[in-house]
Amino acid sequence: MHKLRILLAEDMPHERMAIEMGLKRALPHNVTPEFILVDHAEVAVDRAKGCDLAILDIDFSQSSSSRGMTGLEAARLIRSAQKDCHIVIVSSTEEHATMRAATEHCGVNWYLRRASISYDELAWQARQALLSRLHREGMLVDERYRYLTCSSAAENTLRRVDAILPNQSVLIYGETGTGKELIARRIHANARAFDRKRPFRAIDCSALSPTLFEGEMFGHKRGAFTGAVDSRRGALETVDGGDLFLDEIHNIPVSIQQKLLRVLNDGVFSPLGSNDEIRSKFRIITATNVPLDQAIASGKLLPDFAERVRKIKVELLPLRERPEDVPLLVDNCLSQIGLVDKEFSEDAIEFLKSRPWCGNARELKGFIDNAISEVKIPIITRSDLENIAGESRSRKIEDSKPLETGDSLIQLADKLVAGDQPLPDAIASVERAYFRRALSQHKSLDRVAKVSGLSRTTLYRKLRDLGIS
Repeated sequence: MHKLRILLAEDMPHERMAIEMGLKRALPHNVTPEFILVDHAEVAVDRAKGCDLAILDIDFSQSSSSRGMTGLEAARLIRSAQKDCHIVIVSSTEEHATMRAATEHCGVNWYLRRASISYDELAWQARQALLSRLHREGMLVDERYRYLTCSSAAENTLRRVDAILPNQSVLIYGETGTGKELIARRIHANARAFDRKRPFRAIDCSALSPTLFEGEMFGHKRGAFTGAVDSRRGALETVDGGDLFLDEIHNIPVSIQQKLLRVLNDGVFSPLGSNDEIRSKFRIITATNVPLDQAIASGKLLPDFAERVRKIKVELLPLRERPEDVPLLVDNCLSQIGLVDKEFSEDAIEFLKSRPWCGNARELKGFIDNAISEVKIPIITRSDLENIAGESRSRKIEDSKPLETGDSLIQLADKLVAGDQPLPDAIASVERAYFRRALSQHKSLDRVAKVSGLSRTTLYRKLRDLGIS
């Protein structure tokens, strides 16, 4: 059971009772609300400490104890004292300017009109308040799968994620290493908080051949193909009532996308080698590092399938756009390894924050692992990291010079732009040339990983994505 502490500030007793009873009925059975009932704004501010949710009226003129403070003023004071408290206004006021001011200037999370109040909608807000606290306490997601951030933009993304309902399909877009699976697991954990039996299944669509992928998804009967000595249940059957996460969906064969589309629309499928229909109802969560429009234009994704899976789209920021998260990720890497006497100097952290991290958090972790194994003393400095990254001072001075018109990089950029090549394709072309050159010069994958600043695992994945054997 989850306890939910709710402050309800309403000056009319019958309205206060109606909201209390209506919300109790609408909340999930495993949520136990604890109400703090008050009749004016001043006492609401005093009693809000430790509350997960504050439900406030705007006007408290019917309360004999009120000294004139409005619900919006109370909301502003509560928000300044408790940034984690979820605040909802329930009011008869329908002026657009007032509603806008409440959400933009007073820290209000949601605004409900009393005349058309929905207790299911109010319960949805209570659910978000509860999820926010459970995530802060680390109660929902395993430590290995926590999405770590202190970036305000990324935190806004997490708030959007926590507002997703259990039946809404989601597409997660982000570069390699931005944490798409972590977000998928968070979405599942949010739903599982209210349904402990809800299953989860994750499949990497880039790691399976078409034949293996079809068997993995639909299952098969004994004798369906050579080597099928036993019947096997597929992911679609085992995930009934839960969440199916498909990573890198642009790698799903088009023929299987057509089959999946039928399952998503009708909720039925047949295992390989069987005419029997199996019913399965599940929520699909997908992820890709290729822009959806580009994947559709290239023929990798069927338009109907793409539209079906992207009811809600979550876009993750690359690490270079949230450098404030680098120290947090560094500390987490050290904590996971268990090295309490190892630390990065301030100039080393600044060096890490300044790098582009094309492989994002995954590449950063690989680089940190490499630095920890290379540097034998407790404090890792900027010069240590520069040596590991293959950057000497002379190279930095050379790189700092402005490019001349005849430089090869300028010529390459001119060629790519003149050819109307999209930026993702241009980056892939440059990366492909870089790694082919590196492999021809160094031969050893370990050496290529060190020169490129990638972990061996990230390098394998990068080469595979670029089609380099």
